[in-house]
Amino acid sequence: MSVVGRRAAFAITSGAPRLRRRHGYHHSCGDCGSPLFYLADEGDYVSIAPGSFDAPVEIVPLAHQFWPERLPWLALGDDLPKFPGNTLSHPDSRRRPLA
Repeated sequence: MSVVGRRAAFAITSGAPRLRRRHGYHHSCGDCGSPLFYLADEGDYVSIAPGSFDAPVEIVPLAHQFWPERLPWLALGDDLPKFPGNTLSHPDSRRRPLA
């Protein structure tokens, strides 16, 4: 699971993550090694691990990615869009209307 955000709005507020270069830039906690975020070689977005947020419970999913590759026991009862692989549409086209 990851949260997608705009690179320009993303900032590291503390610590010094470790960097691993593999099909982009994978950053992990410098102390424990937990995944934090990923930056692709191109594009305006960052993929952030929800556990790196102060309040991950406040994050609301908008879509499911890699749906055909999910574990066979995973059954979700939501009506969110489901995408094969890394084929998500642009994040701006997936915004939900405000209630």
